[in-house]
Amino acid sequence: TAQKELEEQLRQARKMEAVGQLTGGIAHDFNNLLAVILGNIELIAEELPTGSGLTSHLGRAIAAADQGAELTRRLLTFARRKALEPKNIALATLVNDMAELINRTLGDDFELIIRNGDELWPCQADKVQLQSALLNLVINGRDAMPGGGRLTIETRNVSIGSKDESRGTRLPAGCYVMLAVTDEGEGMDEETMDRIFEPFFTTKGLAKGTGLGLGSVTGLTEQSGGRVTVSSEVGRGTTVRLYLPKTEPQDRIAPQTGRPPEGSVMEGRDGSSRQILIVEDNPEVAYLARAVLERQGHVVLEASSGDQALAILANTPTPIDILLTDVVLPGGLNGWRTAKRAKECNAGLQVVYMSGQGDRLDAEDSRIAPKGRMLLKPFRVQSLIEAVETPRLAERSQRTGLATTN
Repeated sequence: TAQKELEEQLRQARKMEAVGQLTGGIAHDFNNLLAVILGNIELIAEELPTGSGLTSHLGRAIAAADQGAELTRRLLTFARRKALEPKNIALATLVNDMAELINRTLGDDFELIIRNGDELWPCQADKVQLQSALLNLVINGRDAMPGGGRLTIETRNVSIGSKDESRGTRLPAGCYVMLAVTDEGEGMDEETMDRIFEPFFTTKGLAKGTGLGLGSVTGLTEQSGGRVTVSSEVGRGTTVRLYLPKTEPQDRIAPQTGRPPEGSVMEGRDGSSRQILIVEDNPEVAYLARAVLERQGHVVLEASSGDQALAILANTPTPIDILLTDVVLPGGLNGWRTAKRAKECNAGLQVVYMSGQGDRLDAEDSRIAPKGRMLLKPFRVQSLIEAVETPRLAERSQRTGLATTN
């Protein structure tokens, strides 16, 4: 029986890995399309006279594109490719701070019960994503109780020993902080339970869910080093438990996003007009970036691969100030390696990375990638403009969607 359980876990892990790779690729391509759509809409909006009746139509198009961007963010979270911003979190405080929002989400027909354990350990996760995950679980619990009912949120410390591993929890031995959401709703049968972590699978009716909720919750938790377990019984309700590792001493916590300390800035050359080399294999994204930057008075060159970019750098008589490169590039050189080679030829070169996958640095890239800024697709026109400016941008990074990276 134990052998069969291990074989089934391996089969599921391989299936989810394959689906995750496919999902990440779809999100990357979709973000490129959204970047082109959003950018061109914004450029059109700038040309309209004040008070034009078309402004409201363009606003609706931008809002729809923003919803598409949110969908890809959830896809990337499911695929465990979204760049997280982990911080030490007091889980009980997070839950208490969300209580009012959760009550409004549930409505008058529901009773919310919060049970926080004593002296909870701190844990590490992306606070915004964890809040979104909790709200997602609350909505799932609400929808499972169409006539109203009781929803319980519980937090407590959990110590997992080696014996627990043999019982199929998949939790390595260690200390965790558990966040559990329990409803008293319809529950799920065994066949449904086998599919709940699959993307786009949903038990809700048409137009009532994307099926990405539990998948993205799992992606966030596992990317943070934890696990998600689900127990359910038909007619008795469902409990979803998130186990987040207890935070280690600060000097032992390894950075998960490869980012330098908050407040680091890009140092650039004086002068408002710069020579910028765009490295982007999607011609529409490259065209958009070029159009925006040339309108700002910059001189723009283009390359569609890392090798072509290095050739341009070597043969351009005037020095290039900024390298604006996509992370995922065709050929043997990705954006990280292209930037490293480019910096070897031009030490004063500033680097701005673009990504439609929320790429994090792997162990090798973290050693070679020069410092720069990350512009996440789909980006807005103003974000692109600010990314190539010299003034300090750190205090504006969250507002514009910019992130710093090593």
